[in-house]
Amino acid sequence: MASHLNRLRKIVAARDATIKAQAQSLGELDDMIARLGASPARLSAASQHPTPSAETDREARAQLAALQRQLRTTEEDVSLHRSLAKLLQGMLQVLAAPERWWLLLLPGFLVRRIKYDRLRNKGLFDARLYAQRYPDVARAKADPLQHYVSHGLEEGRLRT
Repeated sequence: MASHLNRLRKIVAARDATIKAQAQSLGELDDMIARLGASPARLSAASQHPTPSAETDREARAQLAALQRQLRTTEEDVSLHRSLAKLLQGMLQVLAAPERWWLLLLPGFLVRRIKYDRLRNKGLFDARLYAQRYPDVARAKADPLQHYVSHGLEEGRLRT
């Protein structure tokens, strides 16, 4: 269980670093859009009234469209990473919860089962959807939550 905790802590730290980097990228994209000084409405009006700088406006419009696509993709990535960070924090809370004295008397497999049951009851993971999305897990008749914690996180699999 300690190895799972260490692995989860490393994954949370990596996800936090990714979120920070993507937030910085969002700021840079906003700065680039502001430097272009072009709004979609202004670019659209410029294309309807050709001027000597119509070519420049077309280039600016293409750059703006590319930046907006990149911004949407980055925002989706940030949302996904925040969702995953919330899951990992919830898992860490359950797995790192203080042990009851009697848990120390139980065999390791029973302690793991109790902890996985706690995770299941917390509602952070939908085993049915995970098994539907990844039929190899269902075919192996593996517990979807145990598979996700042991392998799915490292493989980059989505939890739902």
